[in-house]
Amino acid sequence: MKGSQLTPLFHHCLQVIETSEGMIPRRLTDKQLAFYEKIPYGSHMLGKAKCSAGITVECTTDAPALDICWMIDAGYPDAMQNRKTTLDLYVNGTLIFQHPVICPHREWQQTHIPLPAGEKRLCLVLPQTYEFILKELSVPEGSNLSPIPRRKRNLLFLCDSLGQGIGASCASTGYTMQAMLRLQDFEVLNQCVGGLRYDTPSVDPNVPTPELIVVQIGTNDWQRRPDRADFDKAMTSYLKHLSVCFPAVPVILLSPMKRCDGTAERPEMYREDELFDMMRAHCSAYPNITCFNGFSLMPCTGAFFADGVHPNDAGHLWLASSVTALINQHLKSDDC
Repeated sequence: MKGSQLTPLFHHCLQVIETSEGMIPRRLTDKQLAFYEKIPYGSHMLGKAKCSAGITVECTTDAPALDICWMIDAGYPDAMQNRKTTLDLYVNGTLIFQHPVICPHREWQQTHIPLPAGEKRLCLVLPQTYEFILKELSVPEGSNLSPIPRRKRNLLFLCDSLGQGIGASCASTGYTMQAMLRLQDFEVLNQCVGGLRYDTPSVDPNVPTPELIVVQIGTNDWQRRPDRADFDKAMTSYLKHLSVCFPAVPVILLSPMKRCDGTAERPEMYREDELFDMMRAHCSAYPNITCFNGFSLMPCTGAFFADGVHPNDAGHLWLASSVTALINQHLKSDDC
């Protein structure tokens, strides 16, 4: 399969762009990408926004093997921390194959993956720290391969680097990716970008209408905004814009998790342990938004962090369990 034949295989994305080189999945709108291209803070923000975080290639097949031709482009520069990742293949829900993504940018890779016998469901989770380009996917002659139909229910994640999976060493172990794998009835759109703050242009309503939105932003605001007043102004503007864009959609707002990197608190900014109460107070104006304490989502000990800010694989898995439980509670209460 080549070209537009590959489009139905992609899931958890907004569009798939056909180029002369191959198919490029996108998880953000053109309007959002234009914002990240001109964002006044952060580094390499457009590259981060083009990363294939949370996007999958899915099909059913009876083939004994799978061959894919692919390459990486854009994304996190090689010199940046936490760019380590993989290409992960799940068969019937079980991770059976990982390909380390340590190859140079813009060099074609040919990967051969033996598969177990019989009809099975494949889910290839794409690297969270790079843009992924798929040129060809093939199975041996005589084998069948069918796309998985797009799911009719939608969820939306709006987060910073934690949601993008930074700190996780694998494409599928970031907490939003684990949530996506556990919530099998949903297309889970990951619009998380490392370095993001409370900025209204990062939210675009031109996406499939979600049943629920999960927002986890604020740690970059806490670290880099000059004072409480600036934090309050940015957050209230963001929540107002979010409610205008999605007036009938319930929102889970997660306050920042406690940092373990030694960042000093500043007298002009909220203490870390004040953030939840402050954010919950701001949410009271919006009946569709519920705030939860980020400090309660995972242990704040070195064993669960990659660098004191981003969880490692163990931290992401713990966080995934906490957040998925909140999502299921919300969805269950909405069904009642």
